[in-house]
Amino acid sequence: MISDNNANQLISTITNDCYYTTPKGVINDLIHRLELTKDDTKKGILSYSNGSEVKVGGRASLRDLCREINVDYELFLPSSLPHHQEESLLWKTLLLVESLSEVTVLGSIIGGGVHNNVELVSNLYWETIRAEVVMTVNDEDSVLISDLMNRYSLSREEVLKYVVTTSNNCADGIIRLMDDSKKLVSDRFVYRQKQDVIEYFRRLGEPTHIDTICQKQDWELNQVLDWLNEKESCTIIKGEIHMDTATSQTAMFLPTSYRKRQEQDILEFITANGYITMERAQRQYQQGLSVTQITTLVCDVFPDVTMIGTTDDDDEVLVNDNTLQQLRVGIQNYLSSPIMSEVMDLQEYLPVDLIKSTIVPSILEKSGFNTSSTDGIAVIGKYQAIVVSNEIVKQIETKILSQLVQDYAKIRANEIIQADINGDNEDEIDNDDDNDNEESTTARKSGKSKSKRKGNNKSSKHNNKSSSKETKNASVGAVVPLSIVVAAIIESYPSFQNDDEISSDSFLQQFMDWEQKDDSSEIPSLVVSFCRQELYTGPFIKQCERGVNAELQRLRSEMNSKSNNISRKDAAAKVRSVEAAFQDAFIILCHIIQAQAKFILFASNNSDNIFDEISMKKLQEEFLRGPCADLTSRITQYRLFQDEDEEDSIFTFVHPTTEAKEENGDLSCGLPPYCIDVDITARRHPQSYLSCPSPREPLAVLRESFSGNTGIVLSRLWKKCGGECYRGGIVKSQEGEDEDIDSTLFRPGDMDFLSYAEENCLTLCGLPYKKLDKKAEKNLLFSRKQQLNHLLTNTDVTTNPVDVLEYTIMILFQQVRNLIVFGSLLRGPVLEALVRERKIPPSIGVALQSLNEAIDNDTVDDELVQLVKDCGLVRDINKHDTTILDNYHAKRKIEEQ
Repeated sequence: MISDNNANQLISTITNDCYYTTPKGVINDLIHRLELTKDDTKKGILSYSNGSEVKVGGRASLRDLCREINVDYELFLPSSLPHHQEESLLWKTLLLVESLSEVTVLGSIIGGGVHNNVELVSNLYWETIRAEVVMTVNDEDSVLISDLMNRYSLSREEVLKYVVTTSNNCADGIIRLMDDSKKLVSDRFVYRQKQDVIEYFRRLGEPTHIDTICQKQDWELNQVLDWLNEKESCTIIKGEIHMDTATSQTAMFLPTSYRKRQEQDILEFITANGYITMERAQRQYQQGLSVTQITTLVCDVFPDVTMIGTTDDDDEVLVNDNTLQQLRVGIQNYLSSPIMSEVMDLQEYLPVDLIKSTIVPSILEKSGFNTSSTDGIAVIGKYQAIVVSNEIVKQIETKILSQLVQDYAKIRANEIIQADINGDNEDEIDNDDDNDNEESTTARKSGKSKSKRKGNNKSSKHNNKSSSKETKNASVGAVVPLSIVVAAIIESYPSFQNDDEISSDSFLQQFMDWEQKDDSSEIPSLVVSFCRQELYTGPFIKQCERGVNAELQRLRSEMNSKSNNISRKDAAAKVRSVEAAFQDAFIILCHIIQAQAKFILFASNNSDNIFDEISMKKLQEEFLRGPCADLTSRITQYRLFQDEDEEDSIFTFVHPTTEAKEENGDLSCGLPPYCIDVDITARRHPQSYLSCPSPREPLAVLRESFSGNTGIVLSRLWKKCGGECYRGGIVKSQEGEDEDIDSTLFRPGDMDFLSYAEENCLTLCGLPYKKLDKKAEKNLLFSRKQQLNHLLTNTDVTTNPVDVLEYTIMILFQQVRNLIVFGSLLRGPVLEALVRERKIPPSIGVALQSLNEAIDNDTVDDELVQLVKDCGLVRDINKHDTTILDNYHAKRKIEEQ
């Protein structure tokens, strides 16, 4: 039993030490302590005598409050159980009180620990700072949320949750959030900004992206869109908002004045021109009226307008009746007398905008011209369109094509006979024709194979071979080339031609195939489209084949009855020897041209800028009038030989300054000049020169000397070599005051020579242009190095220092770069580029430059020439021992001092 005194003492102790308090009582004490000093809630700071500071008066840390009411802070921490942690009873009670809006808890206790920033905030504290925020916003018009975070030591979420969104003032519109909840603004600020937005858009006169304006003016896009969509605002700004349903970032503002101006411009255009295309209208006004709106607008104002196309087609066009009537009258006039007009150019009646393949047929049909009847055909190009009557088409077929078939049959039959004499097989003959690839493929598929013919007896073999060859070669390439047909039509009907085609030097050559390839980027002219569309028919192809067959029979009959002192065997042998020699020279020249072109490319791409504009021009000129002109000369002479016009030719192929012995060719072997071997070591190629007796120019005579377009192709090949390669190549010649100045200017050449020769060699001489592959290049360089070494070895040091230096430069450049150098610049930029090569030792570079200077100054030292010669003959210049050279340079340096 406890005595009364002891019981009283125990109760006093429990009462004094607060052990009687329940969890709810503890929390109430915390809240009571939190609100002790209501006068200081604005600051939230209360000083104690011990100098420490705690947040009170509405906001304080949980740890400090526990200390003030003598409650162990650890009681709020969760208890650790065997399998989990459980929140303490005091913490649960505190959260329950918070849910009743009696207090706010900032921070939380998790994972057995506590955040040091757990605070309790009273409702009075929130009311006080809300009032303060409203006052600040009204004073300053706008306050950043980040400033409030710093001022009250709150996170962004806490500011938005407890200060802003729960504020009656914010809900009532006194203040509000803007700029993606980044700042608070006053109602006065919002009103003023709204007025600025409306005024800005009211002044706009052109379509404008709204998001662009908002970025420039620092406005919130969604807020601006809300204001602009208000009924009152729409009345003031007078415009429309076109917005993508997926995103407002593509919103466009279209002023009403812009729409009216658009409508007025469209109507004025139709009034002035009689039509308008949807493509033009939408290109000029990329925002605004749709195709349907434009159509409705125009049709309401102009009832006589006709719509051609569909609303889903970009080529839809609106045309008034007056435009169609003018075209209708023009068509009637043309069809009444097509012979006088030849063709009807639709550009005289229709603007360029209407000349499209999807529109022209419909317009012609609306105008009364029916392409499916006997009226004629329409030929539509990229920028032009013509109408050709059926009467003109029949004239071309009967008068022009018939004669062309006869003429070309003779040419093709002669080619086949010549191939028979040369002993070429059919496959080689097939490849000799570039003008009709499609027919070549068909003929090869239908012809008999060699293996099948081998099993026959000699008699049947001979008969079958002759018959098969006649039929096959007559069909292969039997169709008159498209370029010949085009040229003949233009000559007879000039209205098929336009100025652009006349000025184009390669007009005829770019259209070699009757059937345009699917992957071709070719944009054919009207006359080419006409030929392909209307003339290339089955009857025309058969007519060509019959013509070639008939001419073959006539020629073979004539050959059988013709007596000749020279046996067929001897003639064929001579032809074959010339053929073989020419082919060898042709291949070497093709390779040399490509190899030298690689050096020109190297010079143009040289990073040290050694080759200036003048040097590059010089290299290109020497290249074109050297090996390129040599190839052109040989092909021309060989073609004369093939046509048996060699002996009666009026052309000469050597420059007047060239010695006569060079013109006669290789007399020792009986070969003509175009079959002599090509000098692959030439520093400067002998100049070829095309001439004929005056007064006619050789190129003009050349164009007329061959059937088909062979002469045209050859003349263009000569032109690309430059005016120094043929008589008549002078552009102008002025008499200068100084007689020493050469005032003669020649027509420039064209580096396009390579591609042009590659395209036409097979047609001209029956040999394809030989590509310089790796194997061919390796063989060429090896052979050239051997010949150059032989030349350098036999060059006298005393009498020919220039030859020694130039041969050495050519050998070393090929050794370090695998390039063939040539021309008059060997001792200039070419030498400078060589000595800068990494593989050339410095002492050797100095020796080469020293010898070059000595030659220019006429102070040549034979010892230096010999040293340079030795450098040119070494196998690997990079490993060459330069001791002797170094000693020589040192000795010369001492002598100069």
